[in-house]
Amino acid sequence: MKPKETVFVIPTHRLRDVAQTIEKYDENFWANGHALKIIVFDDSSIANHEKYYPLLEQTKTVNDVFYVGPQQKEQFITFLNERLRDRKLESLVKNLFRPSYGGNRNFTLMYTLGHLMVSADDDMRPDALIETSPESLSGDEICRGKLIKSSQQGGYVHKSFDLLTAFGDVLGQKASHVPENFESGELVLDTAMDLETNTTKGYFRENSL
Repeated sequence: MKPKETVFVIPTHRLRDVAQTIEKYDENFWANGHALKIIVFDDSSIANHEKYYPLLEQTKTVNDVFYVGPQQKEQFITFLNERLRDRKLESLVKNLFRPSYGGNRNFTLMYTLGHLMVSADDDMRPDALIETSPESLSGDEICRGKLIKSSQQGGYVHKSFDLLTAFGDVLGQKASHVPENFESGELVLDTAMDLETNTTKGYFRENSL
């Protein structure tokens, strides 16, 4: 059997924002000695695709970047229906992969089936702002975050980490096999998120885990 490949995916419906995200993650992977596929899964409208895809094409990276947009998704659905050979299942397939938050992520799962997958939103970056004088955490807190204006100077340091190595320590592992330097517990609650629906509760200036 071939060893499992790690694939980095970016689901989006805002193709305009993706080019810079790809550049930042590609720089992080290259600086830490990683070579892997980067795949963009685009839920944009045809009009947005035509407007912003040329910007994506001009993005220079070390790692290979692949694009799955409206046309590729239609081809995949057609291929899947041909393999299933059952007209009654076509509406189910269409619903599973319809343009939506869940539908776009279903594409990421199908394209990376049998391999390891790391995903990032189109507005994320592979680094962190860490306070130089943080408040103490309570006994049951893992971390605490707060909103910082982009114009704010001082009070924090900008740090970048080897994300893929950290993910590689736990991806595909049983919880009991996770290294001891990782925090673990039975349940993690985010004060800004609803646990059952995995949606934000609204606009928060601070949150804790």
